[in-house]
Amino acid sequence: MKSINKLRVAVIGTGNFAEVCHIPGVLSHPDAEVVAARDVLAALSGGDAKTQLRALRIRRKLYAAERRDPYVIGVIDRAIESLETEGSLAALSAADCATLRSHTCTAG
Repeated sequence: MKSINKLRVAVIGTGNFAEVCHIPGVLSHPDAEVVAARDVLAALSGGDAKTQLRALRIRRKLYAAERRDPYVIGVIDRAIESLETEGSLAALSAADCATLRSHTCTAG
């Protein structure tokens, strides 16, 4: 019998839905394993600008591909620009911060 390699999966967005559906679904398959999991909101709440930029760039690419709300994509663009120029999200308005948090805590 031929050996089968395991399917290695990384999960971006580890909110409620991922914890209840995605991750258990992957783990229910005998030839699959979750090797990494990262929540965008957790990445944003940390102080590491490089991690924040990586998380936002991934989210931006997903949102653009899914043709999400242009306003939300604009907020993500402003957040990326702020991190690139200032090294933090401190320059964002309260409304942008709220939008960013509400649109980056779900799996994409």
